[in-house]
This record gives sequence, structure tokens and C-alpha cells, in this order.
Amino acid sequence: MALIAAFDSERFPQQVANFVNEVERIKNIKSIKIKPTLDVEAIFKEEFSGIKKISQIHEIEAKCDHGLVVNSLAKKLKSEGFTVGNRAQMDLYIVGKNMKIEALFEIKTDTTIQNCYNAIGQLLFHSCKFSAKPVMIAVFPSTLGKNHKAVFEKLGINILTYRWVNNQPYFSNFKSPLKIG
Repeated sequence: MALIAAFDSERFPQQVANFVNEVERIKNIKSIKIKPTLDVEAIFKEEFSGIKKISQIHEIEAKCDHGLVVNSLAKKLKSEGFTVGNRAQMDLYIVGKNMKIEALFEIKTDTTIQNCYNAIGQLLFHSCKFSAKPVMIAVFPSTLGKNHKAVFEKLGINILTYRWVNNQPYFSNFKSPLKIG
């Protein structure tokens, strides 16, 4: 059994579509070619979206919009001509022609201080793994406050914000990630 969405979610159709697309992608995999000695793979795997419920002593419900935001941003970047990828611990990145990570994205679905700390830590931690430091971009809902944005700026982390339009993330301040200064 796989939980893919909740009937009462306002984004139920998008979450079901995301699941159907993932099943189709898996069915169409012919073979995986492994290229040795590459710094990174240019493979993007759609992320889960929907609502997960885990019942133990207490019931926990998690709103799973993260996958919708990651997948929409990946689609936007691909439409701009970028090659994107992701790994279990890196939400999204841009792969350059030299197969090096040129931009690293960390996506958050709310603007809590804990999520700000997490985004900063994840971006700084992962960016240090590469010989050439990638552009770091934290992705937050458009409700992120000015004071929080100022901290990211001081740390050299760019901010990309989104808002929900017709139950799809709309990236209101999108500009080419590799031209961000």
C-alpha cells in the first residue's frame, strides 16, 4: 500500500498526478548508464507529494507539498535550458557541462526559524563537498520576512520565493540562478 494523497487536500489532483507521473517514469526506465569518475549525476527523480499519515500511539499528519515545489522548480529550470539533478540529501541542483554542480537549492515549505536554520546548514554543508563552490539558493514561501532574508544575504545565500497560484507553486522572483550575484 502506498499513501499518495488525502481526499481533503486542496492539492489532491496535483498530488495524484505527481504519483501517476512517477509510476509512468518508473515504467519507462530502460537501463541506467553509469559514468565513472563524474562529480555528479545529471538525473532528476520526481519527489513524493501528498499527505502522509503515520499512526502509532499518536496520529501524525504531514502535509507533503515539498515534492510539488521541488518538481515545479525542476520543470522551470529545465524549461530555461538547465540540466538538473537531486540526491536523497540534496533537494535540487544544476549540473553544468563539466558535470559539476553549479547551483544548489534547498527547498522549504514554511518559514519557521527552524527551517531557516536547516536551509542554512544544509546549503553550507553540501556546498563544501565540491571543489568549486556552487551558487547557494534557499527556496521559501513568499511570506519569508525581511530580517530572515537579510541573514541569508549576509551568508552569501540567495533567496527564491514562491506562492501558490491555482494550487501550483509560482516562483515570483525567479531569475537565472547562475547569474545571481
